[in-house]
Amino acid sequence: MKFSSLIAIPLIAISLVGCKQQTVKSSVTPEQRAEIACSGPKMRVAVMPVGGTGKLGSFEGYDIGEAMASQLTTALEQTDCFIVTERTALAHILREQELGLAGVASPETAPRAGRVAGAQVLVKADITEFEPQQESGGLNIGLASGSLPFGLRLGGSGGTSHVAINLRLLDASTGQVLFTKRVEADSKSRGLALGLDFKHITVGGDKFYKTPVGQATRTALNDAVFYVIKGTRQLPWQGQVVSTRGQHIFINAGLDSGIKVGDVMNVSTVTEELIDPESGLSLGKIENAVGQIKVTSVQEKFAIASAMNSFKTQRGDVIRY
Repeated sequence: MKFSSLIAIPLIAISLVGCKQQTVKSSVTPEQRAEIACSGPKMRVAVMPVGGTGKLGSFEGYDIGEAMASQLTTALEQTDCFIVTERTALAHILREQELGLAGVASPETAPRAGRVAGAQVLVKADITEFEPQQESGGLNIGLASGSLPFGLRLGGSGGTSHVAINLRLLDASTGQVLFTKRVEADSKSRGLALGLDFKHITVGGDKFYKTPVGQATRTALNDAVFYVIKGTRQLPWQGQVVSTRGQHIFINAGLDSGIKVGDVMNVSTVTEELIDPESGLSLGKIENAVGQIKVTSVQEKFAIASAMNSFKTQRGDVIRY
């Protein structure tokens, strides 16, 4: 055999080592994603800590739940559909405010207490199924010849991971469950390995140690974001009247909330809040619809509107889009 052929075979072996193919199965179809679009004002949402038990709690000593909560928060922020308020780092925020209250930090620079932005909807996710496939076996076939100074080994390997999430959207005022959905994703990995044994030297390998659990987790999170958008589209956006001056009605949302000139909103006056005498929890509010307003000017943090019919409004009145 020519020398060039002897060199070509090892090069082919090296090029094929680790050749893999991954297939990820999502619970959301491309057609479903195309049907959901962000429109109207941005709803304020907060991601609660992601819960999980069993294999999740002990997976390589890594807190998967906390990591997934951070990733879900980032993913929701990147959609530009929501105003996402931080909850996973809330303890650190409160600690910084306490430094100002205790006089440790300068009152002029310390963040003021009671200014954490409230959320209209809480996003709660619990990982109910978590099946990582860290390493998988495979089949190897060897080929050798007495006329050749080397031997070839051809092998295949694969693995599968499964992640399932129970997603809930909660009313931040009452704790009522507004929307639920089970989200699951699977990731399958298949690969080919070609190894070369030349005298006492081995090139290539026949063992794969790359779990597809990362792909399954990422897909499940993307699906969860889709259902958060879908679930919140079924709820009216809500804000409040800040102040009134003559014909001008100031509302507590502006450019940062996606408010636009020409938006029409309904206004209601809260006549009574119903408090459960046993638990002390709010059962809801009795509201009286008074009319509609139309946005005429928008600033970064607030907007100005005018009444579309004759009615009186006051600070604290509820507005809905």
